[in-house]
Amino acid sequence: AYSDKNGRFNDTSLLDNKSLNQKMTYVEIPLFINFNLLKYRNIEINLNTGISLNYLFKQGIYKNAEKIGYAQDLRKYNFAETFGICFNIPVSPRLAFSIEPRFRYFMNSIQNSNSVVLKNYPYSFGIYTGIIYSLPF
Repeated sequence: AYSDKNGRFNDTSLLDNKSLNQKMTYVEIPLFINFNLLKYRNIEINLNTGISLNYLFKQGIYKNAEKIGYAQDLRKYNFAETFGICFNIPVSPRLAFSIEPRFRYFMNSIQNSNSVVLKNYPYSFGIYTGIIYSLPF
């Protein structure tokens, strides 16, 4: 079930239509811990793990790019756990290239209601890259 823009309940027969998309946008506040595992030649291998607080910033149900409503009973706040292995490849004494395969899993369901039969625990896998600059101290 979902509600339209005015909060009214709509018929769920639209759910049979394959052109519906549900979009959710979260703002993530991470807290990570980095462990140095080993150094092979000049490449550093680190373990990154931690949790993050996710705030549901925006959500809606769309049909052909037009917002037709929104999902009910979604949690505004969720926690996710994250695990990644980071490879730092030095380019110069103070500059390194970083590549990190990372897995993230929501620890609680995105639904707020206990009446939902099938709960959703979103997860994601990504490959993060970056450049690390070490400040001289």
